[in-house]
Amino acid sequence: MAKYTETLQEYLEGGGLLPTSSFALIEGFEDLFKERFCDSEIGFETETLFLMKLDMRAKIVMPVYADKIAIRAAQIAGLKTAPAKVRYETRVYGAQHSETSNDGKSTELPLDPATTLPNSTTETSGEADVDAHTDEFTFDEGLSADERLRLIDAMNAAAAPILEECLNEFKPLFMGVY
Repeated sequence: MAKYTETLQEYLEGGGLLPTSSFALIEGFEDLFKERFCDSEIGFETETLFLMKLDMRAKIVMPVYADKIAIRAAQIAGLKTAPAKVRYETRVYGAQHSETSNDGKSTELPLDPATTLPNSTTETSGEADVDAHTDEFTFDEGLSADERLRLIDAMNAAAAPILEECLNEFKPLFMGVY
């Protein structure tokens, strides 16, 4: 450590402040911040500059990550109260037949001797038969207990990286190790 540097722990022991109102947006974040950066050297010449930059960064970053965590908590709560798995399967078959008895051809006699064609020909046609049926295919609705537990575990595992990302947002405020 250089001769004129100060760690976060020394800053706090000397009466330095943290942006507690911004840090309060995420439960337990202030303690995580202290534990993560306690041995890190402040990257500014004065404590006042550090506090101003820390406060500004917290005002920008904390609401975004608080929202991410709140959304994740709401998703988990929704999974806990999601309906149980239900299976639906319905198949309805039916046939409609439309028949016409007027299909056919009729010819009026006698034939015209000059052309050897009938005097008049009439053709009638009906509609073809129509078959109709409806299928409602099988589908599942809701979650089984196993699916619910696996999703909740996956979401809880993803919550830790959100806090890690949030802490990393404050890393530029501290000096790097060269």
